[in-house]
Amino acid sequence: MPASALTYRPELKRLLDDVLDMPSVSAGTAFGYPCYRVFGRVFAFVGGGVLAFKLPPEQIEMLLHDARFRPFEPRPGLVWREWLAFEPVSPEECLAILPLLNDAIAYVIEKELVR
Repeated sequence: MPASALTYRPELKRLLDDVLDMPSVSAGTAFGYPCYRVFGRVFAFVGGGVLAFKLPPEQIEMLLHDARFRPFEPRPGLVWREWLAFEPVSPEECLAILPLLNDAIAYVIEKELVR
C-alpha cells in the first residue's frame, strides 16, 4: 500500500499526544500510522479513522457489547486478537475512554513484565 493511501484523523493524534504525555509513553509510528508505546511496546494507534488499543481478551469481550466498539480489523478479514477499535465522533468521546487507554498501558506493561 503506498504511503499516500495511509489515512488517519489528525485531530485524534493531537488529542492523544496531549492526553498521553506521560514519562513512560512515547509517540511514534507503526505500519505507517501514529502509534503510542509504553516501554517500547505499542498499546494504541490511530489509523483509518479509528483509535485502536490493546486490552485483555476478557475486557474486549465485555466492551464489544457496547456499539461504540468493534474488533480491530486492519484489513478486511484480518482481526487482531487483543485489539479493539473505537471510532469517536468527537474529541470529548475520546476523552471519555481515557480510562481504557490507561487499562491498555497497564495491560502492555503487565505482559512485558511476565516475559
